[in-house]
Amino acid sequence: MQKTIFFFILLIATNASHAQSPVGKWKRISSITENAGGIKTDMQKSLHEAMPCTVNTAYHFLADGKMASTADGCPASFRKTMEQYNDKSKWATAGNKIIVPIADNTLPPATYMVSYKGNSMTWVFNYADNPKTPNPTNAKSTTLIYQKL
Repeated sequence: MQKTIFFFILLIATNASHAQSPVGKWKRISSITENAGGIKTDMQKSLHEAMPCTVNTAYHFLADGKMASTADGCPASFRKTMEQYNDKSKWATAGNKIIVPIADNTLPPATYMVSYKGNSMTWVFNYADNPKTPNPTNAKSTTLIYQKL
């Protein structure tokens, strides 16, 4: 009986970890940067105010580790630039981390802590955990929140 319960719990845990994956189509709904003083700014809100078309941007995390994006409604030049950049990007997971190498290799790969709740995926980038990443504003962290589409 104990072995049966153990294997049942193991099966549930295994299925839960597979269910929590970035694979799919997502919309970024928040991008909050926290400075060294603890002040938080939602950069996503600022982006949407400056370029309303970005509200419809979708990020596609493909099973082969590639990324793609669509920016329907944005001017063709912006859409082309964004889509080309993301089409060259890749991602990989390692435990509760997601690693995103910068497409043009001008910066070290970005490592985020990733968590899931319902249809939301949250990435937290701590500058202290990514010491080689330039940080001219002395930010403490950036938190990206995605909603599954």
